[in-house]
Amino acid sequence: MEFDKKLEALLIKKISLEKLKIEDETIKTWKERIEQVLNKGNDLRSLEINIKAVLKVMETRLKTLRSEVKALE
Repeated sequence: MEFDKKLEALLIKKISLEKLKIEDETIKTWKERIEQVLNKGNDLRSLEINIKAVLKVMETRLKTLRSEVKALE
């Protein structure tokens, strides 16, 4: 029984780590996209679209994090 709990804890940590890695890659990708638009010049429409997309991703991530926190409480 104790082994199962330790294994479960390790699996949960691994899953959490994978989620964080995915989140990190997502943020890096969006950062690069926004920087590219800024470097291209004055294409405000593309910048606006990218910012809105980033905000949507962040909102989704916040909802996910809140759900994970509730599940742990």
